[in-house]
Amino acid sequence: MKVLEYMLSLMVVVLLIGSLYILIEINKKSSNFYELENSKINLAMVKHLSIKVDYSVTLAEHSTYLNPQEIQNIENILLKASSNEFYAIHIKSYFMFDDEKVILFDSKKYLKKPSIYRVSKNMLEKLKIYGLDDAQYNNLLLLKDKDFRNKEEFISTVIEHAKLTRDNWTQENIPLLGMNKFALALLETLDESATEMILKEEDITEILKSLNNAYKQYLGVSTRAKFDY
Repeated sequence: MKVLEYMLSLMVVVLLIGSLYILIEINKKSSNFYELENSKINLAMVKHLSIKVDYSVTLAEHSTYLNPQEIQNIENILLKASSNEFYAIHIKSYFMFDDEKVILFDSKKYLKKPSIYRVSKNMLEKLKIYGLDDAQYNNLLLLKDKDFRNKEEFISTVIEHAKLTRDNWTQENIPLLGMNKFALALLETLDESATEMILKEEDITEILKSLNNAYKQYLGVSTRAKFDY
């Protein structure tokens, strides 16, 4: 009787150990997949894993590996850009599983359109080419480097000082001549339907949080399989 009880106990232990082993193996296999919305990636089949970030700030574009140092660099760039007269900002981070890209974070497209107009040396020289005489030139020189935030006020003031004729040419070209070359270059990249979205302090905080979360995901995934970095 005692032998039978011992055999039954032994069988229970063996079954429990077997079940535990099966559960461990199932867990290993399930943890070796990176889940996507409609599919999954078998990490055991991936040779190279990296996490990257692409960001464009006004007319400059960057693409590099995401890490804490780069996140700090992006924070500095965003803080500086947010106080600029104009900007266009977009940030995206993603995994590269070999050649497959998986987006982790895709920011809003922040835009502050150029809205400061000035009578600059460049503007004066171009107007001379269009026939501005010395008297008109000297009158406009009185406005040199003064900031105008209202386009119509700028057009009217320039026309009045230079005694120009108000027509379609002045309405269209005076504000363009009153912008610096970087502002004009930015405007050329924008669609007519582009609307402003100002970058606020809370937006910067949210962007940095999302980038840090993306990097934490990378650290987690990188420990689940053997990759050639």
